[in-house]
Amino acid sequence: MHNRCFVNLIEMDFVKLAQGGLSFELRKKFQDKVFSDLFQLMSCAMRYVSFLQEEEKRRSASRGQYFPTINYPVNHVGQEPNEVEVDLVELAPGKPYVCASLGMAENEPQWGRPNRVPI
Repeated sequence: MHNRCFVNLIEMDFVKLAQGGLSFELRKKFQDKVFSDLFQLMSCAMRYVSFLQEEEKRRSASRGQYFPTINYPVNHVGQEPNEVEVDLVELAPGKPYVCASLGMAENEPQWGRPNRVPI
């Protein structure tokens, strides 16, 4: 035979007991909130749990490719009959060309040397 003890508690006390039995993360979320009945506590807890699951799913989902690889047609050597070769660089004998606008001005001091004023 089982002995049962009936305790008269209002629903607000049951809500406090249920709130204390929640997991740590849910207790931390609902610590300062006051619930009037168990349904309100349950609905808030279920919404928060589904939010956490959705957030975890979003974190664990693999990211898609930002720049998809596009397969362009490639012409191999000797495939086109009117093929033309172009040289990108040709070496020419003689003095190298220096652009005057990129050179240092005559009156400006060189880097690293202090300005000197004649006395």
